[in-house]
Amino acid sequence: MVFRRVVPLVLLLSACAASAGAPRAVAERVPEDGVQPRVAVGPDGSVHLAYLRGDPKAADVVVRHRPSGARAWSAPVTVNSRPGSAVTIGSVRGAQLAVGRGNRLHVVWNGSRNAEPKAREGDPVLYAALPPDSGTPTAQRCLSGDTRHLDGGAAVAADSAGHVFVVWHAAPMDREGEDQRRVYVARSDDDGIHFAPAMPVPEAADGVCGCCGLQAATSGDALLVVYRRATRLVERGMTLLVSRDHGVSWKRQSLDDWAANQCPMSTAAILPTQDGAWLGWEHAGHVRFAPWNPTTGLGAAMDLGGGSKKHPALALDAEGQPVAAWTAGTGWQRGGSAGWARLPALEAVGTMAGVPVWGTVAAYRADDGIHVLY
Repeated sequence: MVFRRVVPLVLLLSACAASAGAPRAVAERVPEDGVQPRVAVGPDGSVHLAYLRGDPKAADVVVRHRPSGARAWSAPVTVNSRPGSAVTIGSVRGAQLAVGRGNRLHVVWNGSRNAEPKAREGDPVLYAALPPDSGTPTAQRCLSGDTRHLDGGAAVAADSAGHVFVVWHAAPMDREGEDQRRVYVARSDDDGIHFAPAMPVPEAADGVCGCCGLQAATSGDALLVVYRRATRLVERGMTLLVSRDHGVSWKRQSLDDWAANQCPMSTAAILPTQDGAWLGWEHAGHVRFAPWNPTTGLGAAMDLGGGSKKHPALALDAEGQPVAAWTAGTGWQRGGSAGWARLPALEAVGTMAGVPVWGTVAAYRADDGIHVLY
């Protein structure tokens, strides 16, 4: 893997990136003082937003929508059918969402200790859907199956053929420790109405970093999963899993290597594009981004230098160029700032203070430019 090291850049201390030719970036606070925003864009250009609201130990999952061309978010919809079913502590366990067939919205999150239904052991992986013709979410369901010790956040991906994939990492019921953790996938072929029992990915059998969130997305006929491995508990580089047959078989590729003996509590990002996807992840206080193409594979990655960067996010601007966003200075019980830049040219970098405790960032395109939610 070849990394393009970025020399220190001048940061513009404003809410919008102002260099010539650069996209306008608008800093936007998550509604209701929410945290850990995630966005998904539908085929009609509508933006769907999920975030967590309330007690960090017993929060609610909220979804809003912003139709293409609209100037404001819709009224909030609480997704969890039991109050206080989510947890925000750690910034790595927030809700994730995906748009499937017929604009059906699929939402997954780590359940809190008082969530129902419960997993066999530990916190549950919870799932609910929002049908496009109804403002009422389906009842939340536990998909944990025969797994235990859920920790880092789960993910969800969906395609236009009705396949839905809920992905998480956990330990089998008879095992302990990060080196025994596996990546699991629960698959639905009928828009999330029924799920087959979760199955481990054989290619991810050398351990998973316990408190790190993973990410999943579909691009064309490919299902992509990015996760942090924990090989021998001292090698914690990022890994890409790719399936071209709806999760039946997988190919694995290392994104980078990182010698570390403790979990960095990181998250990742995948942005599907017309010719593949962009991937984002954390490495030793930096954030890295790389393109992926189904024919040529993984492209050269770039490393946005500078310490204490975390929680990458990605969006496409009006010209079809990827814009990266991230947090800086955030940590355990500590907020920080947000930063962003357009890839791969890095035409401008902007920052904005105010990311709250347990906060992350998300990005989406609107008529007035790229919005960075924090």
